[in-house]
Amino acid sequence: MELFTNQRVLDMIKDMSAEEKLLCVHGQLWDPYRANQAGFVRGNERLGIPDLFIADGEQGVNISFETTVFPSKVSLGSTFDRECAFLYGQAMGREAKATGIHLLLTPRVNIARDPVSLKGTSNGGNYQTYGEDPVLNGELGAQEARGIQDKKQALANLKQMFASSTGAAQGAGNCIIDEQTIHELYMRPYELVMRAGVASAMTNYNQVNGTWTYDYGHMMKDLARGEWGFQGFIFDDWYCLYDPNAIRHGATLEMPGEDYYDEGSEHSTFGKRLLAAIEDPEQSVTMEDLDHAVYYYLDTLDRFGMLDEAQRIPGSLDPATKERSIEVCRKLAEKGAVLLKNEDNILPLAFEGKKIALIGPGAANQAMPTFKESPYGFDDRRTGLYPLLRERYGGSISFAVGDDLDGAVVPSECLKPALNSGEHGLERYVGRFTYETLSNGDLEDYPRGGEAVLDAVVNFDEDHPLPALARDQRRGFFKETPKEYYMWHGYLCPKETGMHRLSLQSKFPGREAFDRNGVENGDLSISTSGNLYIRKAGKGGCLERIGLGTRISANGVANPFSEVVPCADGWNNAGGAVYLEAGKEYEIYFNHTCIYLEPLSVRLAWTTPSMYERAMEEAERAAADADAAIVFAWHQSVNDKLALEENQDELIRRVARANPNTVVVLNNGDPVEMPWHSEVKAILEMWFSGQEGSRATLAVLEGKVNPAGRLSVTFPRKLEDLAARDPEHPERYAPSGRISEKDAVHPNTAHFTEGLLNGYRWFDETGKEPLYPFGYGLSYTSFEYGPAQAVWRGGGLEVSCDIRNSGTRDGDEAAQCYLGRPERVPEGVQSVPKMLVDFRRVFIPAGETRRVTFNIEARYFQYYDADSRSYQVFTGGREVLVGASSTDIRSRVAVDVAEENVSENQNRRSEGDE
Repeated sequence: MELFTNQRVLDMIKDMSAEEKLLCVHGQLWDPYRANQAGFVRGNERLGIPDLFIADGEQGVNISFETTVFPSKVSLGSTFDRECAFLYGQAMGREAKATGIHLLLTPRVNIARDPVSLKGTSNGGNYQTYGEDPVLNGELGAQEARGIQDKKQALANLKQMFASSTGAAQGAGNCIIDEQTIHELYMRPYELVMRAGVASAMTNYNQVNGTWTYDYGHMMKDLARGEWGFQGFIFDDWYCLYDPNAIRHGATLEMPGEDYYDEGSEHSTFGKRLLAAIEDPEQSVTMEDLDHAVYYYLDTLDRFGMLDEAQRIPGSLDPATKERSIEVCRKLAEKGAVLLKNEDNILPLAFEGKKIALIGPGAANQAMPTFKESPYGFDDRRTGLYPLLRERYGGSISFAVGDDLDGAVVPSECLKPALNSGEHGLERYVGRFTYETLSNGDLEDYPRGGEAVLDAVVNFDEDHPLPALARDQRRGFFKETPKEYYMWHGYLCPKETGMHRLSLQSKFPGREAFDRNGVENGDLSISTSGNLYIRKAGKGGCLERIGLGTRISANGVANPFSEVVPCADGWNNAGGAVYLEAGKEYEIYFNHTCIYLEPLSVRLAWTTPSMYERAMEEAERAAADADAAIVFAWHQSVNDKLALEENQDELIRRVARANPNTVVVLNNGDPVEMPWHSEVKAILEMWFSGQEGSRATLAVLEGKVNPAGRLSVTFPRKLEDLAARDPEHPERYAPSGRISEKDAVHPNTAHFTEGLLNGYRWFDETGKEPLYPFGYGLSYTSFEYGPAQAVWRGGGLEVSCDIRNSGTRDGDEAAQCYLGRPERVPEGVQSVPKMLVDFRRVFIPAGETRRVTFNIEARYFQYYDADSRSYQVFTGGREVLVGASSTDIRSRVAVDVAEENVSENQNRRSEGDE
């Protein structure tokens, strides 16, 4: 129900001019404080409305100042722990307030449907959401939101509504989904978080059944405000709001609106275009609709005390808050660790007195997700496991890179400025191009520039950098304003045949350069810098992008790295693997701008097949000489495949042959294929675990922490095993497309014909065996489950079960409660073999027993009936299952469901604090 009862806000609205109202319904990209956060809503000093600062919050407060990078959301999902989600949000909200930010763009509760996406087409990835289940996502999202908003520290933002075809990815597309699936699967997590009192919400880039999500009135007006009790404001994802009439029943705030603080509202949909629509008798929008949108915005600020507090000013994080976050960050990373395999109980490892070989670039440097909307953490906290162990145990710890990502500078004799040229090197020139010209995909042709000079090699170190580029034309819409780039073009002439890694490596100048050069927001709005392209000489088609450079957001925040693991010297390493033949010529083009207006240090490097082999042999020798070998493997997210990049599969197999006691540690955001699964002793999934990840990894490996995380996404054996990629249903997949106001129906359309059968439900229904199931995870101890008991209480079902720690170590157990398929299913109604309805993580000392109680709420016994547009009860017999994963059911109890057992008002956990 829509309520407009805040008299203070109503009086403010009466006192506003039309232009003043517009300031409350459209934001701006850049602020006058150069904080470079995601967006900004201009205040009104006359009326006491503050400037409002908005920051991305995927893994922390993403601004130009150093802040903590927490574990990824999929790691948080794997804790199966509401308390962890609250602590996660609480710590981020605390940092937001300390750094002058009002609103964090999190939690993201999108359902992970497809683990891969086209690289460069999306900012988002499945690692930015909790997992594939609506109850897990909704419950954890509700707690994260409560944590952010604890003590009115900051506002949380629920995103991204809803149902994009690649799960959590942001890519545009049209998703065709039946109404039952929409309500029970894709809307469910948003319902749970809205009932928990989240302050704001965000729509997505996609369409649902041909309607842009920013205009999806049934969800945002009928359900969110009419049934779920949502009283906050809603805005679009950046630059995806096209119709002023949407303010009537959809988004109430446009982001980001204008680029600059001192601009008017000429270009905003909810600017002067909105006033013109209000005055147009042919359009339905009214001044009352504008007043309602202003009300939602100001009422939210008032409820959270932001109309009365002093103006927040973005700035650096204080030491005390930083220290508090360090402990939370490490604890969360430990809680999210999932032990996938532990043959012969090789883990935990006793490092004392043992020779241990650490292998892989991720052992020396903490692997981090990149090209995303999250901070990179504190430089003094990020470290690899190798330095930690070397300091503690000295020479008994060895390191071999194994997978040589750095390589060496490409020699001059392997470069040519033109075909049939007798010279060696590449042509360098300066070009001015727009955001769209240098997009993240492949290029049909490379951009031309002015006068060129010949670089014998591309190797400009810190002592001999390229001069900083010109600083002008900073004003104007960022996508249309040309920026200057250094560009290189020529031909690569390899001397070996096989897989090469080609990479453009550059030094990130750091925050000090930002301050020294007085960088303004608009100086950096260029999307990416450091893209690398290649194609065989004389071959038609596009230049293939094999290296994706440093991400520079529209707001000016530069992410320092574009790969999961940087170079050994800390430089960015934008590259990829490509098959080259000796004696052939390959056209190459790459570009780079001057980050933070600083001179550019850059080099073009490669790893040849012989270099790869030398690194592999070194790893084999190190493994053979050790008592145990630990291989650190990484997988970029977003990714276009489940296979590990580069030569990591081969590396793991060769190390395992050299040493039977091989452990693999995974740093990734999505499921990965493991062709070497049976050849190693142990596999530890650490995800992208934040700046404290190496310390958390060590605590698990040595047994100070007993792992208890559970997979929040199913790991398939191959991509085609997933419902969204089933070869018999090609209609289910569509690549993320470009956003276009002109598309009445988006041309990239995916039909979700699997319905409710997403994730583990699909595997249950088809009988396919996953590599690892949803909810799976091992422990250093063991647990026994007693019989389950069920009783109807308060409109829902209460299920209890005794769990005994039958092992010798204290530990947590993440117990899961599922509801089986109804005995009676009406014709035309979908049902699933089993569905998660509750979960409890409980600490149980060795030898002791704890009673675990689950609450199955009324909504989970119901189905959405599209004909009556209402929820109906599945009556009759139904089985309740309690277990350690979706496939490891330890206890069952049958119940009979009647209409009188199920009450609509039984929403206790989602609507109030526990």
